[in-house]
Amino acid sequence: MGLWGSTFLVEVKTVAAQTAASWIALYYGGITLGRILSGFISFKLNNIQMIRLGVGISLTGVVLLLLPLPQILILPSLLLIGLGFAPIFPSMIHETPNRFGSSVSQTVIGYQMGFGYLGSAIMTPLIGVLLRNIAVWIFPILILLCVGAVLLTTEHLNRLSKISV
Repeated sequence: MGLWGSTFLVEVKTVAAQTAASWIALYYGGITLGRILSGFISFKLNNIQMIRLGVGISLTGVVLLLLPLPQILILPSLLLIGLGFAPIFPSMIHETPNRFGSSVSQTVIGYQMGFGYLGSAIMTPLIGVLLRNIAVWIFPILILLCVGAVLLTTEHLNRLSKISV
């Protein structure tokens, strides 16, 4: 979102380049606000609920971004995507001892961190190649697919771990 979002806004939503760059700050603001709020919400919700909540909020933002709505509604979509993304990775990390046991949790968290960074390093240029070779308008669809993959894989892991909430 942070890198390719402004390209999408300029080329598909016809937002001025300078405006698009400043609007992407809402996405980062959403992540920041979401991380702060997640700390408080985590007193009421467990990690699995936090992941589901984050996926739901981010899906709402992506759907808003996909719809042919007035440009002003791009702003809440970017904020919602950031808010939704905020609790997902920290909640996954925090859930690791429950899923895999405390004896191996440090090793598994190391793998999670490494693959998280590897995913960032690979997905950003991969999405750029897809946008260049297919079309920029597919950007929110790619984000939707990524969020859907998070939902499917975490729910599958919940079933494998026999965690139901």
